[in-house]
Amino acid sequence: MKKVVITAVALGAVLCVAVFFFAVYRLTGFVTGRRAFQQGYAAMERGEYKKAIPFFTDSAQKPSAPAWRAAALVDRGYCYFRLDQRDKGDKAIPDFTAALQLKPDAFAFEERAFAYEQAGRSDLAFADYEKALQLDPNLAAVWYHKGVYYENAGNYQMARTAFREAIRSFPDYADAYVESGYSSGRLHDRDGAISSFDAAIQINPESANAFSARGVFRLEEQQYDSAIADLTKAIALAPKTKRHSYARAIAYEDTKRYSNAIEDFTRVLELDPRDELAWQRRGMTYRRLKDYPRALADFTELIKLTQSADAYNDRARTYAMTGQYPLALADYEEVRQTARGAVKSQSKSMAWFLATCPDPAFRDGAKAVKQATKACEDSRWKNSGKLDTLAAAKAEVGKFDEAISYEQKAIALLSKDSEMGKQFDSRLALYQAHKPFRDEIGR
Repeated sequence: MKKVVITAVALGAVLCVAVFFFAVYRLTGFVTGRRAFQQGYAAMERGEYKKAIPFFTDSAQKPSAPAWRAAALVDRGYCYFRLDQRDKGDKAIPDFTAALQLKPDAFAFEERAFAYEQAGRSDLAFADYEKALQLDPNLAAVWYHKGVYYENAGNYQMARTAFREAIRSFPDYADAYVESGYSSGRLHDRDGAISSFDAAIQINPESANAFSARGVFRLEEQQYDSAIADLTKAIALAPKTKRHSYARAIAYEDTKRYSNAIEDFTRVLELDPRDELAWQRRGMTYRRLKDYPRALADFTELIKLTQSADAYNDRARTYAMTGQYPLALADYEEVRQTARGAVKSQSKSMAWFLATCPDPAFRDGAKAVKQATKACEDSRWKNSGKLDTLAAAKAEVGKFDEAISYEQKAIALLSKDSEMGKQFDSRLALYQAHKPFRDEIGR
């Protein structure tokens, strides 16, 4: 009996020692883990994300309460996501997920959503936005990104609601006012759009984005002088953002201030020499000014960049306008051979050339009819320009009754204020007089 008591006492002592050392181990781990977390947090606050990560890793591996480990994982994920590396999302998302398994947290859901967005997984991002807002309905950035999700989906009513929630959560959220204004514009709420843009500018008078958004909206409203003023301010605030200059170039184009438009397109190309639309629009603007050599040079650069059917067609049309018919025909043929998207784009343009070229050596009415018919079929006979081309082709082969019918159908598809109306009416009169149309533009 005495031996049993002694044995029990010994086992109890061993157990007490084990418990003591385990407690010391846990306490030491907790203390060192917390210290590592604090060191990581301090580095993170200084923007030293790479330096912070080992501290958070150490903290997450130490024995501690789930909340501490979750916090270390969230902050390590935050650091991974803000490092400039391709796999940042692959490393951040597992950390956020592990943290959320330990402790549901609005910030962790928010950060994982941002990482999902970066990875192109917007559906998962949206689900996390919803979860974050269930835990904290006052997360302005989450409401903002939720609005962007709706905006990208074309649901402008829900987008505007989300942006207004972002503003409710953070009344000085200038970017949320900008996006709310954009959504209001898409909902045809002009007053709502302008008031939102005005509020954004009042909050942040140095916001190029706000001035640009209001300028683009005014451009769509054809308030050209106001649009140009806003876009000029945006360019002054952010001279290296090409979209501001591009939008102002469009405003100048629409008001026939072509030299100004060319200056802005040139600025865009200085910022991005591979901007395809800027090459095309500047080439078209040069052509309107009858500066054909520069127009041809721009279309040639566009062909080098894209090998697109539109680029070849634009250069072919310019060659035709300057009477360089062999070069025009060569470009139209090149479309058939090499250009991307050749079939639908090429049929109408080449058909027009074959039907209306002033030089009879380059006209081929039968071929024009075939290609123009194909173009009309591709558009289900709903494109006024293609019907106009088919009418010209029919006139070239002497089928004037059919030419008249197709031209009338083309006219019926035009809007009342279309600039093409007079040209179509003029061609209709020619066909009624049994005369074909000859394209003399540029001569």
